Amino acid sequence: MPWVDTRRKVRSVCRRVWARLAESGPRPPEPVVDEPEEVLPFLPDPRPRCITPPPSAAPPRQEQCLFFRKLPPEIRIQIYNHAFGNQTLHMDLEYTWPDKPRSRVADENGGTRRHCAIAPNANFPAYRKLDSKQPRAWRWWGSVCHREPPPHKLSVIHRWDEEPAPWVDNCRNGRVKYCAAWGGAWPERCQTGVMGWLLSCRLAYVEAIDILYRQNTLHIDSHAIFENLDQLFLAQRLSCISSLEIKYNTNILTESWGLYPYMEAVCGIQRLFRALTSQLPSLRTLHLTITSVYDLGTPVNFKLFFEAADKFVVDNPALTRFTLSIPRAAFQHLWVEAQTNRAPQHEDGGVETETFRFLNGTYGFTDQDAQETGLRWKRDRPLRSNFKECDNGYWVIEGQKSPFRFNF
Repeated sequence: MPWVDTRRKVRSVCRRVWARLAESGPRPPEPVVDEPEEVLPFLPDPRPRCITPPPSAAPPRQEQCLFFRKLPPEIRIQIYNHAFGNQTLHMDLEYTWPDKPRSRVADENGGTRRHCAIAPNANFPAYRKLDSKQPRAWRWWGSVCHREPPPHKLSVIHRWDEEPAPWVDNCRNGRVKYCAAWGGAWPERCQTGVMGWLLSCRLAYVEAIDILYRQNTLHIDSHAIFENLDQLFLAQRLSCISSLEIKYNTNILTESWGLYPYMEAVCGIQRLFRALTSQLPSLRTLHLTITSVYDLGTPVNFKLFFEAADKFVVDNPALTRFTLSIPRAAFQHLWVEAQTNRAPQHEDGGVETETFRFLNGTYGFTDQDAQETGLRWKRDRPLRSNFKECDNGYWVIEGQKSPFRFNF
């Protein structure tokens, strides 16, 4: 009958409408899928688009810009050094969630201006806030290091302040005491600001890229970078690195936890020294600080670590300064073994927090000096007449005071 056909047509139309509404309506959120942790962002081989010309290639053509036509190369290099060099730069690669953006309006209205505008974690303010709704992946991060004030404002450091040393660096989490002492607009002053210049033209890239690696101190605490230097950086870039700060974090350093984790830490340091020796031919200064996530309540024998450091110094005759800082408990154990007569005394009666290790396994101590400012890890401490301290050994310094109990 006609009404039956009409009903069938209506039902057919309704089914099509409902299907379209279901397709255009809200869908349930897709589950977050992390990127594989074993897939690191290595350089592609072969590289699809080579930005850096090979060493044998002809130099890029002279640009028509007045900066390149009027200024000689030596003047341009001085400008690059002043703009992008002579500072400490952070370089980090971590498998994690992305940072949650911080409201700039809130900071401009009187909030705490944390380094790089990094948002604090609500439960652990000492750490940054992460967006766990996004997938985890390998993420690069970098900034200018602001744990110390600029050289012309060193007077803001008081003797009772915490030492602005590599083992207490917290730039990655935004908790930097002297960030406000650096000039420039916030938070742009926390960034290197070189990317726009590098992308402007090929000649600008070729002239300025080496400044970042040759004229700066790189601060690295990522094991992913330590273990894959040759797959993450071009050989030309590695050959330019001249100054490094490395914070090498270990899970267990005390032998009482078992031989395997202790030897794992020793083997990690040995691999690190071999990589630095084979892949960084221009390295001249190195500060290596070893930290631990556990309290070292029992004496720790660092003999194997020192033997690896001795071999590293011998294998790198061009090295001019090498400093090794170890946790307080390990240093105190070393101090008891190293002192022969008595420990040199500070003005306040405490023992020195540094000792010089000669390559023959003996130790020397500094005299009392600079009592009005206290001992700083980067201050020159002449012990011998030789200008190259690594000809005889290296400094061992009391470093980490307490363990990092949380790792985000």
